[in-house]
Amino acid sequence: MKTIPIDGDMRLEYCGQFDRLGRYCTHTHLIGKDGYNSTSHHNAIEEGWGTGTTIHGTHGSTVSNNVYYNCRGAGIYVEDGNEVNNSISYNVIISRTVVECQSFKETALYLIGMHNYLLGNHMVAYQNTFFSPGGCCGEGKAWGKVCPNNTPIKFFKGQVTHDCGRFGLYFDNQYARNVELDEDGYYTDSATCNAYLPTGEGMLLAFDMIS
Repeated sequence: MKTIPIDGDMRLEYCGQFDRLGRYCTHTHLIGKDGYNSTSHHNAIEEGWGTGTTIHGTHGSTVSNNVYYNCRGAGIYVEDGNEVNNSISYNVIISRTVVECQSFKETALYLIGMHNYLLGNHMVAYQNTFFSPGGCCGEGKAWGKVCPNNTPIKFFKGQVTHDCGRFGLYFDNQYARNVELDEDGYYTDSATCNAYLPTGEGMLLAFDMIS
């Protein structure tokens, strides 16, 4: 599948379709390892009717130095739970007001695929500025092949969140363990999602880097 970089100094307005699955302003859709050739940076996405950028079933992509203003739903959304090694860095995600976002904006950065790099993102005035819902089994094509609530974040540093309606950093039901993943982000052994191996050895694991 061919990948198209969304690269540099673009401005997108009123893109996507509100409350329509898959209708996002920018979207890397099920391109797997080809995501290593995919970049989205130095763009301005304003008044998006759908999520600003969605990373879906894609690995190794770069989403950096973008500005998202008043995007409905979410600014950046990592969708199914098997997305790995994507770099999400130095983006600015802003909602106009918290009061407005309570009605139809959810989260500035919404993360189901956990094993990714997050660095220096600034998120302002969403209901939750950063939210990872966890969950046992993933979404879409990754359903039953991942365990997001146990998969550790690869790297997490320097996020700035403020003026949120509810939570700034909301890690919901995250119990990071040493989950064994293949190159597509699926677990190779579901037992590594468990709190204990059959041998009784504990599987608890801190994030690789969090500060």
